[in-house]
Amino acid sequence: MTKLGRTALRYAKMLRWPIVPLHWVDDAGHCSCGDPACRAAGKHPLIADWPRRATNDPATLARWWQKWPLANLGVALGDGHVVLDVDPRHGGDEALADLEATHEPLPPTPTVLTGGGGTHYHFAAPPDTPTVTLAPGLELKAAGAQVVLPPSRSAAGLYQWDAGAHVADLPLAPLPDWLLALAHQVRRSPGQRSTELPPVITEGARNRWLASLAGTLRRRGCSEAEILACLRILNVSRCQPPLDERELAKIARSIARYAPACPPDAPAPRSRRRIIHLGVIHAE
Repeated sequence: MTKLGRTALRYAKMLRWPIVPLHWVDDAGHCSCGDPACRAAGKHPLIADWPRRATNDPATLARWWQKWPLANLGVALGDGHVVLDVDPRHGGDEALADLEATHEPLPPTPTVLTGGGGTHYHFAAPPDTPTVTLAPGLELKAAGAQVVLPPSRSAAGLYQWDAGAHVADLPLAPLPDWLLALAHQVRRSPGQRSTELPPVITEGARNRWLASLAGTLRRRGCSEAEILACLRILNVSRCQPPLDERELAKIARSIARYAPACPPDAPAPRSRRRIIHLGVIHAE
């Protein structure tokens, strides 16, 4: 059995997680689904009705990875297991930083560095926790969703456990109360998730809205200077209180690193280097 198959069995045995076989990518980054325009290469399920068929049964997993030895690994969420998905390509890292500054930092919990430069924080949460988009690039995924697990590889790169936050060494932390409350608030008020800029952008939302706008401008070909000029205008007219000039420049500089019309699976630069712990969950 391949390393991927052995790792699937380890997740099932140690964690009792319901595992889903996912499509894989070839050396050129093409998805095994055969669609040359696949926008989720190596990240979508191989099997139909995967929420029901996801399993931790060793015999079923062994059969799947004998049939598809290169299949990537996914876990079906729900039953108290949720993931906070942070995508810096759309301002998710800035949105999370803003929320943490307003509330409190996330607790230590098993954390995956995604192939595209994002982060998956795995948490324990009540069964009724909703799947919601909290901000551009920041999504809480729960029942009905699945996420990719290490050591899978998508078109954008390898999925790896973060150093010091390997699931073999660290239990799932409870989802912070403030994050759970925010998720329920967003679910009750779907209008708040509109992509239209609100008339007043208050503290706790400024970074994520301005980062989202900057991303839109960059995808349409605006330069760093042009992005910064637009942010200055909106900062004065809509942000209460306005962000300082250094924060605006940081947003513009961060977003301008990406090429215009950056494809959704293009890897994002990581803010710092981290050494990956090769824990016992990985196959030898």
